[in-house]
Amino acid sequence: MSEINFSENKSTRFPPILFASLSLFAILIIYQIGGVLLMEGLKIFGDNSNTMRIATVIGQWLLLLVPALVLAKWQFGDLKKIMRFDIPSPKEVILISLSVIALTIFLEGYLLLQSLIPLPNEIKDLLIQIEKLINETFKQLLSVKSNWDYIFIFFTIAVTPAICEEILFRGFVLSSFNLKYDNLKSVVITGFIFGLFHFNFTSTIALIAIGIYLSYLTYRTGTIVSSMIAHLTNNTVMLLIYFVYPESMEASANISDSTDFANIFYIMILSLLSFYFIVINLPKKEMENN
Repeated sequence: MSEINFSENKSTRFPPILFASLSLFAILIIYQIGGVLLMEGLKIFGDNSNTMRIATVIGQWLLLLVPALVLAKWQFGDLKKIMRFDIPSPKEVILISLSVIALTIFLEGYLLLQSLIPLPNEIKDLLIQIEKLINETFKQLLSVKSNWDYIFIFFTIAVTPAICEEILFRGFVLSSFNLKYDNLKSVVITGFIFGLFHFNFTSTIALIAIGIYLSYLTYRTGTIVSSMIAHLTNNTVMLLIYFVYPESMEASANISDSTDFANIFYIMILSLLSFYFIVINLPKKEMENN
């Protein structure tokens, strides 16, 4: 990935790293507190799965996306300076989707093997409880009573984060860090922040890996639409895995014997090789300077 120097053509009102860091902190506080208040306020219409889904959608669009756009506009003036919305070609869309599927399979294997890491019982029990709490929340979000629920779930879990989180992280945050650091550092730092932002301690490493790849895609293809497609694909695959194999949401899945371990390891190697060969065939367009 060649270095792209945005600092020559992007003027900002405030120091980019400080402003991006303070903005992220403010958005996090607004999103977390606002999300709780939304949930409590919407309970007057009933405490059910639809209430949780509505609160999630409103929270992402109103408390995540809107502040990100306002702060980015305030900092950069013109949002076109930090975002490209060019539509990838059908070939690119296919390659992007396949690469994310391969990466998702690899990371799912890693998460299974992660359970084998020896930890003190106190820490292990705490992580299991956290995982159970997260899984119970997702189970409620993903509960289905009619065919319309599938559409609402897809919009809530797959479409909404693919738009809102990508504009925040691959638009505002990544561009801000790239004014100070080169592409590699910007991509890695943004990926770390993305992973930590989700507060899913048992999946943090996997989320960081996904975040780094989404950031890389933005520069590789020259458009934020690529990371949106990848994000959408990843979340859609996770939904399909859950609906086909709901037991995957159970905390601390166990690997029963050496055969299971070997099978997971071989699948991880195959998926990682597939991911590599797909990525190297992605067209390299890079972000153009304004």
